[in-house]
Amino acid sequence: MSYTASEQEAIDRLKTKYNSNAYNPTTNPGGFANDGHQENFPDALEDTGTVAQAVGTKADEANASATAAANSETAAGQSETNAAASATAAGNSATAAAASETGAAAHLAAAGLPTPIVNDRLLMTEGGAYVFKDRLEVMRALGGVPTFDLVYTGGTIAAAQNGNSYTIDVSTHPTFSVADATTLPVGWSVTVKAVGNPTGYQTASMALPVGNFEFAGEDHGFLFYLLGNGESFRLVKTGASTIQVIALGSAADLSVLGTLAGSGQLFGPTSWTSVPADTFSEDTFLTQGTNGGGPVTASGIYTIDVSVYFIVTTAAVSALAYLNIIAKSKNHSYWWGNLATGDGWRANAVNTMRLTQGDVVNAQLLTGDTNVFYRPYVGDSSTRISFLGR
Repeated sequence: MSYTASEQEAIDRLKTKYNSNAYNPTTNPGGFANDGHQENFPDALEDTGTVAQAVGTKADEANASATAAANSETAAGQSETNAAASATAAGNSATAAAASETGAAAHLAAAGLPTPIVNDRLLMTEGGAYVFKDRLEVMRALGGVPTFDLVYTGGTIAAAQNGNSYTIDVSTHPTFSVADATTLPVGWSVTVKAVGNPTGYQTASMALPVGNFEFAGEDHGFLFYLLGNGESFRLVKTGASTIQVIALGSAADLSVLGTLAGSGQLFGPTSWTSVPADTFSEDTFLTQGTNGGGPVTASGIYTIDVSVYFIVTTAAVSALAYLNIIAKSKNHSYWWGNLATGDGWRANAVNTMRLTQGDVVNAQLLTGDTNVFYRPYVGDSSTRISFLGR
């Protein structure tokens, strides 16, 4: 009772192709992160259905075998001249039915699939044995397709909730509370999808009373901050007190935009001057404070794009001006130019980098001449901080 070529290929893809790492069409075509779920989620569902159907077919074959044995028992019982043979056939029928159940479970193992967990069960019937699985149970057995079917409204997610899948609206329930990590067994896992928009800077999070979250190889302590807007994660207990956070889907293309305010005059040349403060024009809490600087809310990949319009107003003056992006206490990208009288220069500095929650980003300016100005008006000078993904 071997599997067909297409069934075996589906099994192999579920075992080796799909994963929660970042999608790359060349090096990791089966990744779900970095928007890979858009490419791979439909295929994974189709493969899941193929494998579930194949397992059901094998179970039906086992059921047919058990039914044949049961029919043998019936025939023996109808033969009044062979009572001993009838009893023997009945015993054989019971043995075959039990073997059928065992065989159905063995087909799962032969396919390389995990042992069925919560709500997955083998059921016996009069005619033999069959494996009962609905779509949700198949997904849970494969462990690769979260359902997010449970709405989180508060309380502590503990050992008894292993295998559950939640949706949390961070605008109304900002904290997803997990039990003391030391009380959870290694391998414990839940999935969670955060929807809605946080009400402020670092107001939404997953929280531990004891233990630490680890994400992208970094220790995040007992709080892992959320941006909501549809991002999703798998939490897995991996150490004595460590909860591994695995990104399943990101809230991509979130951004905040601010204009540069202040007098418009730059002073130097001995130190960088942070871009003056103003307010953001969009309601997404990616940073705290001003458009010119401040810590980012959550860990992830960001693009910082600073645009400044310089102008020199004094005759016969030629001056240098610089524009710099600084993050994690390092210079990441800068522009410089030699400005002449009356010229208007559009300076632009852009950089994409991975930042950890709380890392400070700053846009800075430097000039050696007090005759250099910049225009602080909307459309002239601005800073945009964009969240690309986890």
